[in-house]
Amino acid sequence: MFILAKKHLFYFCILTLLVCLALFSCGSDTAGNAGGKTITLDALKSSLPANQITVGLDIDDTVLFSTPGFTYGATNTDGPNGTNKYGTDYENNPQFLKDMNQIHDKYSIPKESGRALLSMHNTRGDSIFFITKRTCTGDDAQVMQNRMNTVFQLTGSTLLCTNGGSKTPQIESNNVDIYYGDSDSDMQYALAAQVKKVRPVRVLRSAMSENKPIPANGYNPGSFGEEIIVNSEN
Repeated sequence: MFILAKKHLFYFCILTLLVCLALFSCGSDTAGNAGGKTITLDALKSSLPANQITVGLDIDDTVLFSTPGFTYGATNTDGPNGTNKYGTDYENNPQFLKDMNQIHDKYSIPKESGRALLSMHNTRGDSIFFITKRTCTGDDAQVMQNRMNTVFQLTGSTLLCTNGGSKTPQIESNNVDIYYGDSDSDMQYALAAQVKKVRPVRVLRSAMSENKPIPANGYNPGSFGEEIIVNSEN
């Protein structure tokens, strides 16, 4: 694990401030164009059963705006002779993947919609599972889980990494009732569950995300007939 030098910390702080200002001052154009069945958080809360349920959530672009860390991975010049320390294919570099989980996520910005959503489920006493396709090794999942509990003030949660694989097995084995995600694949993983019917709910992706919210990036809100939480891009 590398230790950020002061200039790197300054870089991250400035980048985080800029994207934070942009994120909360600019609305996403996807909110107005989204198809499907829109639902407010209040209406979603009212639609839930009185008994406690099991909730599954994606992380990146769903509850966390994690673009700052990925941007550093793509644009840093901290390698030899000013090169990218993670190489040209940074997203497949094991060291970047570990550093993202262990270090760079400190600069991720919690989405306000994520805060509201998690607060609602935490207050209900629902079981919360973060299911992410990130690659985790060693204690990565535990570090991330602790961070999520702290950032979102949760009484407890479980974080599971699929290491790039399908989320459906984890959704099924943990008896998830409702799954929240931003991507088309999140909706597909929820709908593919065979153990019981899982309710897929779309969270809108910020227009400022490094994973651009366009159809070519597997982002077509409403295309599976799922509910879409209004104003959830922020």
